[in-house]
Amino acid sequence: MGKRATIKIKGKPYALEFGYGSVRALGATLGDDTYDGTVMLVVDALQELDNNKENAGNLPFKTLDVIGHLVSVGIVEDHDFSSDKLVEAVLQDVGQMVPIFKEFIKSFPVSKEVVGEVGEKKSKKKTP
Repeated sequence: MGKRATIKIKGKPYALEFGYGSVRALGATLGDDTYDGTVMLVVDALQELDNNKENAGNLPFKTLDVIGHLVSVGIVEDHDFSSDKLVEAVLQDVGQMVPIFKEFIKSFPVSKEVVGEVGEKKSKKKTP
């Protein structure tokens, strides 16, 4: 396993990891009952954050809530941080979201028949 993405809260790094369970928990929190719908809520929020990183404090609360809840379900160790405290940490350093987003994307289920071990598309062999 490679190095995990982290977020710094009060100067301490916390490791994050995502998978089906974290997406399911996030969907329940956000009121979405599908895997794809929950993922799209996150992707849209992260895209909006990226587009407004110079003025992230001007984002709608709905977007910031998605980001806060995403970080909350991804933190590996037990914690009692509120979603608001996690959003504050993100707003202090928006750049922290880049490795978190990459970690989130890596959690997506992918068929090994379509994608190789290193993420390259496998070529289909022609049968003679």
